[in-house]
Amino acid sequence: MKRKSFSKRDTWSSASDITWRFNNLSSNLNRLMILNTIWEKEAGRMCAHWNLDAVQGGVIYVKVKSSAAAQELSVRQTAMVRNLNKYFDSPWIQTIKKI
Repeated sequence: MKRKSFSKRDTWSSASDITWRFNNLSSNLNRLMILNTIWEKEAGRMCAHWNLDAVQGGVIYVKVKSSAAAQELSVRQTAMVRNLNKYFDSPWIQTIKKI
């Protein structure tokens, strides 16, 4: 059953609303902690040149330190997305963008 999203002005009407909101937040935080942990493992030596900056809507934003590092990320992007998604119950990372 899909529930509506709550805005700041919404009030919870039941304990199930509070539980649903907490579980959704908890799930997102867990995914981010896992991603942060496995990023270094999957990036390997390039982790020194690629800094995980943000995640939004299935897109990972990575700061690259040089044009060579950006080129390497472009080459390895598909494999990185596939390798990162294997750590999650369902694939949620769609692409990597360089910033």
